[in-house]
Amino acid sequence: MRENADVVGKYFRGKLEDLQSKYALIGDVRGMGLMQALELVKDRKDQRTGARSDQHGLWNALVIMVCLSAKAVSTATTLRLAPMLNTTKGDVDDAIQLLDKSFSEVR
Repeated sequence: MRENADVVGKYFRGKLEDLQSKYALIGDVRGMGLMQALELVKDRKDQRTGARSDQHGLWNALVIMVCLSAKAVSTATTLRLAPMLNTTKGDVDDAIQLLDKSFSEVR
């Protein structure tokens, strides 16, 4: 399980960073292993937080924990992603596809 969390976690992180380069509202990608987080921002240049992650409903059937940032405690600005330790690269691909679809629908 530890090796899988490391190998698949690195793959997951790379895919999340790909989404970050595609969508300006993703200001930061952080985490370790399979536990990762996306900080949503209004302005990537000065990292102003506040892009509301809770306004998109079910995120295309992904179960995502929304947590508050220390920078902006009045809005949910961080998506915490913590899949099971036996998650596969195929599972990651499926989740990234749904996240990509969700981010493309955010206005």
